[in-house]
Amino acid sequence: MTLYRLWILPGAAALLAAGIFFLRLDGENIRKYESLPRNRVFGMVAGWFALIWCIPHAQAVAPGFLLPLMWPLALAVPVISFFCLDYMTARAAGGLAIILAYEALHRSFDLALPTAPAVAVLSWILGACGIWISGIPYHLRDAMRLAAKKNSMRLLMGLSLIACGLLFAVSGIFAV
Repeated sequence: MTLYRLWILPGAAALLAAGIFFLRLDGENIRKYESLPRNRVFGMVAGWFALIWCIPHAQAVAPGFLLPLMWPLALAVPVISFFCLDYMTARAAGGLAIILAYEALHRSFDLALPTAPAVAVLSWILGACGIWISGIPYHLRDAMRLAAKKNSMRLLMGLSLIACGLLFAVSGIFAV
């Protein structure tokens, strides 16, 4: 419950910001933003958030010998990844989308929120997008390029993220 209250509202704000970001993409500013999915510093910071958020969930299923290593690993892996991985921001954004979708879906039914059915559908879509982005991270850059090129895709992506963010915010407010 504490995790839900702690993360759903900032997660909803991040989805709203991402939606506004996609709505503002166009042919003129895409060159400035298309390198964002490869940004290592932003990816490292977002990776810390994603891994720290995952620790309570991972502790429930991790073998006993791994439990004392979880915090050090959560702090070290993004730093190591900084030197070894490309598309760090895209990977971290995918991970954050997955954990946000899981948390929203689980808690909306756990708390019997009136928005639970709609949150379920959007959580499944958000989680699938997170898996897709994490698995093939350059697709986030390609999605940004597509949104900058076609108005219909810009509206679809931007408004979808905003709708998801608004619904998650409403769910977070009901839970608080």
